[in-house]
Amino acid sequence: MQNNIRLNQDISLSLLALGLIVYLSLMTSKIQQYKRPLILDSGFSNTGSTSMFAATCQLRLRSIHVGKHCGFLASDDEQVDITNVSPGLVAHEQVLLAIMALKSCIVETSTPQQHRIHPCPTVKEALDGLFDRIDDVIASPDIDALHGPYQEFTDYIIEATERIRGVKPIVLLSESDPKEWASRREHDVKGLLCRLDASQIGSESFPVNPGQNMHWCLRSAMAQNKGDVPINEIFWTVGQLSDKEEYRTSILEGGLNLYQEHMETHGNVAYRVNLFGRDPLVTAEQLASEINQVLVSDLGDGSSIANDDFVGNGDYVKIFPDRIHLLDFDWRVFWDNKKGN
Repeated sequence: MQNNIRLNQDISLSLLALGLIVYLSLMTSKIQQYKRPLILDSGFSNTGSTSMFAATCQLRLRSIHVGKHCGFLASDDEQVDITNVSPGLVAHEQVLLAIMALKSCIVETSTPQQHRIHPCPTVKEALDGLFDRIDDVIASPDIDALHGPYQEFTDYIIEATERIRGVKPIVLLSESDPKEWASRREHDVKGLLCRLDASQIGSESFPVNPGQNMHWCLRSAMAQNKGDVPINEIFWTVGQLSDKEEYRTSILEGGLNLYQEHMETHGNVAYRVNLFGRDPLVTAEQLASEINQVLVSDLGDGSSIANDDFVGNGDYVKIFPDRIHLLDFDWRVFWDNKKGN
């Protein structure tokens, strides 16, 4: 009897050890697939995110920032079909199209004809569709640095990068005074604002509005059992609150303040900077140098952070996704067809 118990214990331990070996082997394989950790610039728009993008380009890291990229194509190759050049750019274009589709649908809520024909995606459809496309970006080994619009999904990207690449991203953060930032953002009439108070973000409950953080707003809606609600009922546009200036400003200001506090305690930020609060102002060369020191220190093995496959001289090239025709665009067909085909 005791021999059988001991045998079963030995088998269990052996299986556990085998499972651990397989897991470590898979993680090592993932890490080796990527030449360096992914860099995530988690600063919101109008906090200096374009300067952060220019800095990673200057460091010869293949970088993406909304409709711009560097290091994938030479500056005179804008007409090249990116499907033949970079899976990362193709994946990023799909993220841009998805966010454009969502924001266009929300902005067009005043057009009754649009929503009789093609209702907006639900909260759950939006989250699933965005996560699916963001995973493709993270899985692309030719991408070194992510900037906009990925700051709106920072928490998810940190978790997904470790799951997909086997190691957490190196997180950078450009900050700003929330009040000053709100004054800059309130002129973007098509900018989105959450209609909900945030609840159960991560392991905490925040009794304030997440402002322009799309991920937090959608997660808050899910936590409030609103997964089947169309997204145009979850977001306002800044323009819709044009007659409520004080309320609009408080949402913007409070949302950024909440986000920056969250990143300070939960973001494991490797480098943070307030480009609007430095005197004298930080030059592009100085910013790149500061980021370089952080990255070299994080790698810890004396490796050069520059990507040997970087193309061009560090200037950016624009991406122009296909134009979305609002009255003819079927949001649900786009969501059901992952690659937009």
